[in-house]
Amino acid sequence: MVTSTPANGTVLSRTVGDAFNPAVFQCTGQIATFWLPLQIKWVLGDLTNAGLATPSFGALSVSNTLNFAGQYEGGEFVYSCVVTSTSENNAARRVVSSSITINVYSVPTGDVVETGIPIVDTDLAGQMYRIQCINAGNGTATSFSWISPSSVVTGGDTLVFSPSLASDQGTYTCRFTIQETGRQGNHEFDVVIYETPVLSLPPQRVQATGDTLSCSKYVVTRGDRRVVLNYTWTLPNGQTFSGDAVTTDTLGNYTCSVTNIILDRAGAPASASTATDTIVITVIPAPVANIAITGVDGAVVHLSNRKNNTFVVLPGASAVFNCSEASGSDVTFQWVRVQGTARTVVTSSTMFTLSNVGVAQEGIYQCEVTNPLIDSASRTTAMAAEFDVFHEPALTLPETQYAIIGEQAQLTCTFTGDRPDNFTWSRLPTAGGSAMAVVQTNQNVLTISNLVREDSGQYMCEIAGQPANTLPAYSSSATVQLVAQAAPSASISLISPQTGLVGRAFEVACTAAGETPAMTTIAWEFGGTTLQTSERLTVSRVGNTLTLAIASLGRTDAGTYTCRVTDPTIGLPSRRTASTTLLLDINGSSEEVSDSDNTTIIVGVVCGVVGLILLVVLVAIVYRQWKAKKEAGASGKDNPTYGKVSSNNGAGASVSTPGNGGEVV
Repeated sequence: MVTSTPANGTVLSRTVGDAFNPAVFQCTGQIATFWLPLQIKWVLGDLTNAGLATPSFGALSVSNTLNFAGQYEGGEFVYSCVVTSTSENNAARRVVSSSITINVYSVPTGDVVETGIPIVDTDLAGQMYRIQCINAGNGTATSFSWISPSSVVTGGDTLVFSPSLASDQGTYTCRFTIQETGRQGNHEFDVVIYETPVLSLPPQRVQATGDTLSCSKYVVTRGDRRVVLNYTWTLPNGQTFSGDAVTTDTLGNYTCSVTNIILDRAGAPASASTATDTIVITVIPAPVANIAITGVDGAVVHLSNRKNNTFVVLPGASAVFNCSEASGSDVTFQWVRVQGTARTVVTSSTMFTLSNVGVAQEGIYQCEVTNPLIDSASRTTAMAAEFDVFHEPALTLPETQYAIIGEQAQLTCTFTGDRPDNFTWSRLPTAGGSAMAVVQTNQNVLTISNLVREDSGQYMCEIAGQPANTLPAYSSSATVQLVAQAAPSASISLISPQTGLVGRAFEVACTAAGETPAMTTIAWEFGGTTLQTSERLTVSRVGNTLTLAIASLGRTDAGTYTCRVTDPTIGLPSRRTASTTLLLDINGSSEEVSDSDNTTIIVGVVCGVVGLILLVVLVAIVYRQWKAKKEAGASGKDNPTYGKVSSNNGAGASVSTPGNGGEVV
């Protein structure tokens, strides 16, 4: 017989991922007292299915022990302990076994089946709203219960809402137990109670021609996000149009029908929840404002030649502003003065009067007409007119204008009163010069770039215009004398080194240039003070040059020296002065140089000169010796001698050598 732990025929129910219990199977066995055990092993399946695949958690063993490692996997597994024995004389062979079954179930998982649509206070077509909890895994689910958002527990797998209430909305939890394993599962489900679809269209609206009608503008829907609105328009001519918006091009009644459809959770239309409503929109003409401005007490109001819809009056006149509307509808009026973004209500009637007008009354006046029946922005239309009190322009040019040569000159035709309609700049002829020439039109500023002296002369600005056909034309002119001048400048010339020595003299000159150098003032400044002649320094001017001389430099003389040149004849005050600077450095000891130091310097210079002369003499002597040796070598190359050779005009000659010590005489 075979004895196993667990026992033969045991069925174990487990859940995927559970810990192993038990973790070891064991078995022992003997067929009979006279049979000898031959082999004990664990196999997967019964004896006829011993070749089945082994799950990862059951490592089969050729022994009486089976160990489990890892985790339970889903499925049904049968493990058998097989004992093979033989008789004492090996005459017979018997096999016996013991089997244990493991059923591994999935983790309990719930789901919900929904029936009907949860619409508040409604039981659609007699179908009550239900939710049923089911087991989405394997195993037998029992002991169902529901827990409501308010923690009320209800037994059974199905909840019925009859009717659906707004308070029923919330998260519900379903609980159940797997019979085989005893494991409990749960599932949460959101119940959304939808409100009954309600369309609240006003029965009638009035809009104006040219408006774009939008049916959705008037729809009030109590419901949720799963709502579809379908729009259908019926036009005054009987044609239909699908869509939310339609443009009015004719007068009459426009009818919009709206269908409200609620979708179920799957997105399919629930036809029983459809609601329909209709609105009729009557289209009438939009109001049109008309403005008229007339004079009072003989005053005349003129239409401007320069601006559209602009009325012109003379100073001191009076004017009546009148607004009308031609549709015949019951409209309201309002006059508004517009100043930039500011709006000031003048009156809420059709007319008002301005008396003894001046500049303070100028501006834009706007008449606004409103038809309160129209349910759109077109209910109000406006017409604006500009009111202008005409002041004839007068020129105010200077007699003379100065400008700097090489720069830009701008002549401006300034005026008082209203801006002229036209400007003309001309250059007047000079004595013996060319005729007058027009240089620019339609601009009140004449710009001359890169000015030269020849641009000097007299320029004339002419203005002309006519504010209205019923007012006389005007014209006037004025001249300005343009004077081109050379701006003053200053330049520095160093007479002494820029780096001075303590106790030494220093001298520097500054030369003025420009329009009238001889009339310029030149000054040397140091430390913010204008330098004057004193015991230590001298400031002297010769022509256009101002020289600064310091007899004996001290360390306090170091710093920045400024030469400032001013030409009072320059017409532009800001350009009359020019300046340039010099930075003086002082070297040497803080004490003045003594006479002994001067003597030492003189002696050093003399010694240097004498040494140079001696060097020249020495070079000359060496050169003469080298030249004599070269000539001697050239005359006696084969038999060189080191004595003197001379001739005496006799028949013979003798040569003395160093060995003889003689000399030819």
